[in-house]
Amino acid sequence: REMAQRTSVPAPSWLTWPEEDTSKKNFIDVIEGRLISDGLPTIRSNPDSPLTTFDDERSTDPVVVSTSPRGKADDAGQLLEYETIIRNILRLFRTPGSSSGRVGGSPTVFEEMVHKFRFQEDNYLNQYEDVVYTLISIALRDYPPTNETTRAMRDRGFSRLEEYALYRYHWKLFKNYRRWCQYVNIKPFPWGENKAKAGKGLTGAVAAFEKDKEKQRKNPKTLLQLMAREIALWKLMWGESANLRHCPEMLLFIFHWMVKSWDDVDPATLPTFIETITPVINEFWEEMRRAQGDHPVKMNYEDFNEIFHKAPVVHRWLGGV
Repeated sequence: REMAQRTSVPAPSWLTWPEEDTSKKNFIDVIEGRLISDGLPTIRSNPDSPLTTFDDERSTDPVVVSTSPRGKADDAGQLLEYETIIRNILRLFRTPGSSSGRVGGSPTVFEEMVHKFRFQEDNYLNQYEDVVYTLISIALRDYPPTNETTRAMRDRGFSRLEEYALYRYHWKLFKNYRRWCQYVNIKPFPWGENKAKAGKGLTGAVAAFEKDKEKQRKNPKTLLQLMAREIALWKLMWGESANLRHCPEMLLFIFHWMVKSWDDVDPATLPTFIETITPVINEFWEEMRRAQGDHPVKMNYEDFNEIFHKAPVVHRWLGGV
């Protein structure tokens, strides 16, 4: 009976969503600029302090704050600072040149990838939500930034905590990719490299391309744009890769090819990503369902994956490096 009474206590409002809404719908509201402060946990320096509300000029929803000794103004300011962090994180994924002031109308790098390689819309919404919530968690964990965090940000050329959060997330996400590139002796993130190599007849075309790429990576502003694109592409790939996830190096190869051939892809003539990888998954299925034979005569996921550990094969399939 005591357990039943305990479980019947409703969860705090910021842990639950209305039945007619989903977390995805609430996230879309965030993207469109309708930030609901009640969606954030109340900050209270004293757990026993009472709660009060005030009206947010941008929304009809009340914003819950505490009447802790810090005062209502401090709590309201804390919530507004949280909203600023969220908005800054969302801006990181705006496409270059888009207007960030137009609420809900600025395209994102996720949408750019969906159009380019024909990913599914629901996958875009799920992956965008996952990435943004992760970055919010990383940024708020270090907020307010310590002297050590501030020094690390400045050493890497970043002025905002949100930018540094994106950098750290990108570094961890692509740690294995960088190792794989080093192992098979290819350069990571070769954006548009095919187009540059097509102009080999032009004096210094490839050298100029490499120099420009290195310059972009050293510029914090363009680096942020590149990192946002790379995160979006990888997460969208991962979301639709199904059993290919059992072959991580195969996925790394596909990602590398997509980055390298960015300027060569015509979305109008390209099959969807699902249609592209389905034959590979079918090959897995046909190999593993063979009635006779065990591992010595049947290939499993690791056997397929080992193909992409071989530098000569990778170089040949990429058309040279």
